[in-house]
Amino acid sequence: MPRINVRHLQVFKVIMEIGTVSGAARVLNVSQPALTKTLKTLEGRMGVTLFERIKGRLHPTPDSHTLLPEVERLFGVLNSVEHLADEIKNGQVGRLTLAASPTLSSTVLCEAVAKFSLEQPRVAVQIKSLSTRAVIEELSNNQADVGLVDVPIGNDLFETIPLCEAEVACVVRDDDPLAERTSLGPKELVDRKLICFADDTYSGMMLRKSFRDAKQPFPQSIAINQSMVGCSLVRQGAGISIIDPFPLLTNPIPGIRLIPFRPEILIRPSMILPPERPQSILSEMFLETLKSSVDEAVLRYPLLRPT
Repeated sequence: MPRINVRHLQVFKVIMEIGTVSGAARVLNVSQPALTKTLKTLEGRMGVTLFERIKGRLHPTPDSHTLLPEVERLFGVLNSVEHLADEIKNGQVGRLTLAASPTLSSTVLCEAVAKFSLEQPRVAVQIKSLSTRAVIEELSNNQADVGLVDVPIGNDLFETIPLCEAEVACVVRDDDPLAERTSLGPKELVDRKLICFADDTYSGMMLRKSFRDAKQPFPQSIAINQSMVGCSLVRQGAGISIIDPFPLLTNPIPGIRLIPFRPEILIRPSMILPPERPQSILSEMFLETLKSSVDEAVLRYPLLRPT
């Protein structure tokens, strides 16, 4: 049997609903002769008589009544597809996978996701909190739509979008004699135990350089790989931590405070996008939400600044 045209089935459905060819022609905005021709074509392709003309009027045959439920089901599916396409176009449904370094995933990323989820409740969001290397791998393998890192990745394959600049700061207990200082540097910290990132990280390397430049020996230290661990150690009295400010900006911990480190060390959180892969409507919408959230944070916190 020749393939049935959906437009032909639409003509059949409307005639069944309206009851007359003239009425169906007005609804479909076509001429009666064109509608009659389409109906004849459909009957010819199906090999079934759908209507009989009795006293000048078309009357559906029993075969038409048998066919109608399936035709209505077909158009119900088509309507659903059109509705879903509209929702996809408007970013209202779908799945979004985000990969981010731990510091950013638990702070600025969570703020943006919370806002985005309220605006788009039918969008499924997955957050993967990973090392910078793992974030890059996820995007390279198309396992994530958007990446968020807090250090330069040095990879030209990715589109990189800077979000802001953030000052590295000292985390000090409220009862520490240094807690009232407006800034802290190598001279004030040389005799204290530091809690910081290792020297194979950007902030760890820059911190050690600042001590060398000040001609001060680098103190004993506890090496960490997550900022929140540093905050917890400070609270337990293990020393002074030098980390990015994000954990305490968005999730303050009673009993400890942030004090700017001098000379200034800046980190530059950035979004990275998968190479050679077009952005989805959802990822574009989320990027706007994330930028907006970071811009609002920059206005609230002195340790952050726009790029």
